[in-house]
Amino acid sequence: MTSRQRLAFIILQLNYGYTSWREALRLARAASLGNASDECRAAADAVRASLEAADAAMAKIQGEVVAA
Repeated sequence: MTSRQRLAFIILQLNYGYTSWREALRLARAASLGNASDECRAAADAVRASLEAADAAMAKIQGEVVAA
């Protein structure tokens, strides 16, 4: 697991209550493959938001400008 993924997983746990990175990714992948269930769509949104937040946090730490 990369630093980005670890940070995203911490965000995923704190903000969305997921306890397993693999399970969240499995559900998100299912959504990307066409599963329209609420659980899969919610996981996809949570994973995406967590990765974006991790990217923004890492950029802020490194002193980069984050595009809005």
